[in-house]
Amino acid sequence: MRAELGWDPMVTVADLDVVSSNGYVTLSGTAASAGSKYAAEGAAYRMFGVRDVTNDIVVDLAAITLRSDGAVQADVCSAIALDSRVPLDRVGVAADRGIVTLTGSVDYYYQREAAEHDAIGVAGVKDVANLIAVTPLGMLADDVADRIAQAFERNAELTDDEVSVTIEGATVTLGGTVRTWSEYGEAEAAAWRAPGVGEVVNNLLVTD
Repeated sequence: MRAELGWDPMVTVADLDVVSSNGYVTLSGTAASAGSKYAAEGAAYRMFGVRDVTNDIVVDLAAITLRSDGAVQADVCSAIALDSRVPLDRVGVAADRGIVTLTGSVDYYYQREAAEHDAIGVAGVKDVANLIAVTPLGMLADDVADRIAQAFERNAELTDDEVSVTIEGATVTLGGTVRTWSEYGEAEAAAWRAPGVGEVVNNLLVTD
């Protein structure tokens, strides 16, 4: 675990402590940015046998130039405006003591994730609360469950996994098992790619 965390150049956490028990990992320490905090979490999830990660890493704004909320808010807005994936006119940004809150609605989940990624990368951001709603343009097609299952079959990471798909309204629920957290995330991402999806409930279990 420590080797993987040390291998990732985005992970710069002082006094990093890793506690692991039966596949449950707790991370603690002090990071200079929100990006580094979540890079550490991502590195932990890449490891075989990890069932869940509790991220107790604290972002210490004293480790970087302390910036006003107005400056942070302005820079987050600029970062989103420069990202062609995100419709700026539909995303609201607020900042309070380094915590950035994103609001509004977008048509696709990738737009919501892109806005969060943009905010995390801004200097002075301690954490991001992503409240952006996904409001799909149309209804889910009748065969969307079959189409998602076919996408799983095409995906090299998911082809051997046992994943079930159920549909209710605009909500897709995933059940079954996958081998790694990478596959867990890829299954959810594949479901979000289906047109008309407004929410994905991921009930997959990681077995390794």
